[in-house]
Amino acid sequence: MRENLLLGNGINLDLGISELCAEAIFQRFQDILIKTSPLYEYLMGKGFDTQICNSIFADCKSSTEKLGIESLARNVYDYLKSSDKWSDNNERELKDFITVSAINAIFYNGNTTIDIAPITNDTNRIKISTLKAYNNIFTINYAEFWDFANKCCFLHGNYELPEVSSAGKDIILFYPYNDDSGTYKRLINQLSDKYSMQKYLPDVIFTPLLDKQHSLYVGHSPSNAFFPGSNTFPSNGRELYVELNNIESLDIFGMSPFGDDRLIQRLSVIPKLTIYVLNKEQKQVEKWNDLLNRECCVDSFSFYNK
Repeated sequence: MRENLLLGNGINLDLGISELCAEAIFQRFQDILIKTSPLYEYLMGKGFDTQICNSIFADCKSSTEKLGIESLARNVYDYLKSSDKWSDNNERELKDFITVSAINAIFYNGNTTIDIAPITNDTNRIKISTLKAYNNIFTINYAEFWDFANKCCFLHGNYELPEVSSAGKDIILFYPYNDDSGTYKRLINQLSDKYSMQKYLPDVIFTPLLDKQHSLYVGHSPSNAFFPGSNTFPSNGRELYVELNNIESLDIFGMSPFGDDRLIQRLSVIPKLTIYVLNKEQKQVEKWNDLLNRECCVDSFSFYNK
């Protein structure tokens, strides 16, 4: 048996789930923002259309590493955030709304969930057997569609796709926001005429700010920047990545180095790292070497031939 494995979204691409490639998620994310623009306009005072999306994502289209969903979400965050009397309540609400849009873009395509059928082909059965050979499997993905035995440890939380009856309408997730005026509920009802509106209270760790640990503290007391409400919580959020404590060796497959700095700092202290990079893409190899101050990268092809 192999010992420890950490997975990123590259495993989905390697298994042929093309709808989870960055470009496809990017297109769906823009679509979701435009469709839910009335909700953002009501709560944040700003909405989305094609022209606005082209503007706020202009720098992303020219750079592959900026097409990651959290980098896209950061652009949305910067566009929406107001500097006037901004509280932790506002901060948490904004991040929750963006999280809902991001999860919508990752897992739903129009009136159905993304197509994961490729994982059942014969080639992938061999690949999946390699994954199952590890004693401990950690993942920064929100779902591992091959993991029917529930072996994975989800470092950022697990999104379990519910059964949704869309009646042919595009599926739109929405945050269950409560307002005294009832305006938000009326907007949801209006959108329900066109879309299959599905309530989702975020239960995964997602943030447009790349320091996820800092994000977990927002909205927790004690704080001088929050007001009592349903979106504030006592004490501090949980400590991230404790599951990786005391690990001496770790294989990493399909994780981008252009991501959560705190996770990469945690990985940097693990004595023995082997990073399997898809096609040993040079830019990723150079970034990993720079971040870790050592050479740990090999071609992902060798992962299945150990």
